[in-house]
Amino acid sequence: MAMHATIAVAAWLAALAQGSYLALHGARGGECHRRKMHSLVFSPDEAYGLTASEDNTAKLWNVSSGELIRTFDGHGDGVVSAAFSPNGSLVLTASKDCTAKLWHASTGECLGTFGGPEGHTMRVNSAVFSPDGAFALTSSKDSTVKLWNVASRTVVRTLQAHREDVISASFSRTVGRAITACGDSTAAVWDIATGNVKVLFLPLHETYARDGDRSWEHGWTSELSRDGDVAVTQHGDETARIWDVAAGRLRAVLGLFVGQPPVLSAALSHDGKFVLTHGRGPTKESWEARLWWASNGAEHKLLDVSKERYTTAVFSADREYALTVAGEGLAKVWNARSWRLAWSVQLPRAAFSPSGTHISAAFSPSG
Repeated sequence: MAMHATIAVAAWLAALAQGSYLALHGARGGECHRRKMHSLVFSPDEAYGLTASEDNTAKLWNVSSGELIRTFDGHGDGVVSAAFSPNGSLVLTASKDCTAKLWHASTGECLGTFGGPEGHTMRVNSAVFSPDGAFALTSSKDSTVKLWNVASRTVVRTLQAHREDVISASFSRTVGRAITACGDSTAAVWDIATGNVKVLFLPLHETYARDGDRSWEHGWTSELSRDGDVAVTQHGDETARIWDVAAGRLRAVLGLFVGQPPVLSAALSHDGKFVLTHGRGPTKESWEARLWWASNGAEHKLLDVSKERYTTAVFSADREYALTVAGEGLAKVWNARSWRLAWSVQLPRAAFSPSGTHISAAFSPSG
């Protein structure tokens, strides 16, 4: 109950609505984003929230009071993602204007731009810090990923293995690896020290979409386990794939075979043991959240069933809890040891803070 009370009192209440504005609990109307918000993240100490918006800005908020601390304004187009450095002192933003920018979190000063002749030539889809904060990784629609020196804002190397829009890129937490996911149906695991591809996960085959159209699968998201040995990719053909990075082979496909529900989202536990998915149930009126063994893709548990579509299924960073959100925002927190329901609350959208003690929740402007 302590966790529930903490979230109930100190949760970051935000609105995430298509083409609308952000409304934080306690925020004045003039402080809110005026266009769609693309992302929201917590600072490492959980005292602040950071939002990125189509209105070309990122904003820093006090989590407890909902007050706006400052606005990071300097991009020439929509800001699609924002991230804190590991110590929380810096902010990194990625924009449709083909650049990423580095900001001082305490003052709002722009410290530099990741761009120029050696930068990306099309929109930047994501920008993240390395675990030690010394480097930044950006992915772009120009089909490349770039590793930057944060202090000098110069390119260390350009990672090239994809043919289309690189949708996401992230570092592993404990080893010198990164994983990228691309619209060309590929995912790649990189050796950061050399820039070489350690493993390139290719499309399995040409498939028929569930509506009968013939198409290639598209890779949308990717995750690495903490030790970098297991990867999970989620694809536009409503499947998820579990990969053995060390062996460079496919372990399992979720959602492909008869009797398996389509997968609309997949999350990997940080120890690499479980995959949490949500997708359609056996009938048009049902939706399911399921838990799978990452070792072989076998089903571990049908976690939850809903009459409304799930929007979120994630693990907390400490692996003690899992979160599912369905329909208009019924959020359920599950004990990851017993897989019993710990508590539930009505929230439109949610994501765990770094320690799993707070939830960021999205409300529509009207409510």
